[in-house]
Amino acid sequence: LADNLLHAPHLPDALRDEVTQMEQLARNVARRLKRGNDPLLPEYLPVSELLSKLQQHLRHLAPTLAISHQLDANPRVADTEGWFRVLCNLGYNAMDAGATRLSITLQEHGPYYRLQVSDDGPAHPTSEREGMGIGLTLVSTTLEQMGAHLEMEFGSRWTQARIDWPHNRGLPV
Repeated sequence: LADNLLHAPHLPDALRDEVTQMEQLARNVARRLKRGNDPLLPEYLPVSELLSKLQQHLRHLAPTLAISHQLDANPRVADTEGWFRVLCNLGYNAMDAGATRLSITLQEHGPYYRLQVSDDGPAHPTSEREGMGIGLTLVSTTLEQMGAHLEMEFGSRWTQARIDWPHNRGLPV
């Protein structure tokens, strides 16, 4: 909200300093919330439980962000801390882009699972969408280490991440 106010052409100069302070305070609070203080996640979790933890985490950072999910499968994933960081980063990107909706679907896609994370964030300029920023590079690297693959698609008013990984990857026998 403060960021939007700072960019509003009708903001009176007399309020600019106060709004700047609000914006800095909000960013500090968000940075601390992103660090979190939750106990470590268990080694394995069903995707539904991981998404529930994601919703709880993002709710504090963006209370107006509507998060929905539809799961046609509910596999247990290994390295839940890594998956949580990946999903949080995708959520943070959506919030930074001014998204009002974050939609997550999971389907079986041949021998793979496909997790799709879509948002309606319109705020990134086209120039930023031409390549992967540091956050998405870290997401991609983390996923590769877990045997998953990230594919991104950008529109002028939306972003879609598709993550594919083989069935039973990293799960106990």
